[in-house]
Amino acid sequence: MRLVMVRHGETTWNAEHRLQGHDNAPLSPRGIKQVQSFASFAKAMAPDHVVVSDLGRTRQTAGLLGYGDAPLDPRLREIDMGNWTGRIKHELEAERPHEYLAWRAGTFTPDRGEPWADFCARIVEGLRDCLRKCNGDTLAIVHGGVIRAACHAFWDCRLHASCR
Repeated sequence: MRLVMVRHGETTWNAEHRLQGHDNAPLSPRGIKQVQSFASFAKAMAPDHVVVSDLGRTRQTAGLLGYGDAPLDPRLREIDMGNWTGRIKHELEAERPHEYLAWRAGTFTPDRGEPWADFCARIVEGLRDCLRKCNGDTLAIVHGGVIRAACHAFWDCRLHASCR
């Protein structure tokens, strides 16, 4: 049994260096090309199961990969960035450098945001539940933060403020 996690394609907000969290932006033309270039690998993998975050950018990615009817799991959403949603990264880094670095390290939560520990617990619950129910290889179409949280939780990879 394998779990393969793939991040959605680049969105228009990713291209603008905006924090998305639970908000949505469509895939950019570059993001669509990224997904199309991954499609042959996804098909060759022939996963027994596919699970998708319920946010639009992952659903769009799943559709382009031919898995538009895959089950959606809201537990696999990106971290909620609260008041930082929609902010441009370099502007936020300039205005609040210590808070931004602490957030990247998992020790600071923006107002109305989701604490890192809660986010990790949500991701672990969702992935473990999926793996318990699924026999065989599973493809999870998710977000960069979800992959970071899974690596942190399952393989004890430490967070570093410089990780982007």
